[in-house]
Amino acid sequence: MRLISTEGFWSDVRRHAPLLALDGVLTVLAFFAALAFRFDGEIPFRWITRFVLWSPFLALTFCGANVFFGMYRRVWRFAGLHDLIRLCYSVATAGAIALLFCLVLTPIDRRLPLTVVIVGTGAAFLCFVAVRLFPRIRESYRTGREWGEAPGVLIVGAGRVGQALARDLLVNRAWNYRPVCFVDDEPGNTGLRVHGIPIRGTRKNIPELVKEENIDVIAIAMPSASG
Repeated sequence: MRLISTEGFWSDVRRHAPLLALDGVLTVLAFFAALAFRFDGEIPFRWITRFVLWSPFLALTFCGANVFFGMYRRVWRFAGLHDLIRLCYSVATAGAIALLFCLVLTPIDRRLPLTVVIVGTGAAFLCFVAVRLFPRIRESYRTGREWGEAPGVLIVGAGRVGQALARDLLVNRAWNYRPVCFVDDEPGNTGLRVHGIPIRGTRKNIPELVKEENIDVIAIAMPSASG
């Protein structure tokens, strides 16, 4: 796993200060929610006082881990499983540091409940994911647009290239092409949907689909296809 250098660390801190501040606030809110959950919404005053003392440490720890793991150097509009796994590493590392600090380096009368540390770490992860995937979720709502007279496209191949092409056609208005359906040589895929677009059969079904769906363009999205 590649981590950023010390110079890159401070560069990210300066460049992404607003996002760091947002993550810090989300961290504090996530742990406060965990504390409220621990005490069924009625938090004793002494625990609130203790939480206030812990808040800066928690915010710095989780934001520092995000910088260290390069979370602010990613384009989350195109996030994939690898990005989420790396975010999981970052949050798990920060949570482990907080847990170690709570168990070993903090006097008993100043510790947070261990359940709060564990639940708060999970809540912080969910908050980070929600904020980072918001642009992608927002884009998904834009796909329900009016197509007008846009040419209909049949995409040959429902694999990685095909789904990327379909998503770009759905999101990027500049293309002005309407993805109608897929065909794929894997018979078991027939009837499934990719980005809401149905897989209508295999290449053998192309002639009938062209007539049935008034297809204007056939896009070949099969890297293995020969010239």
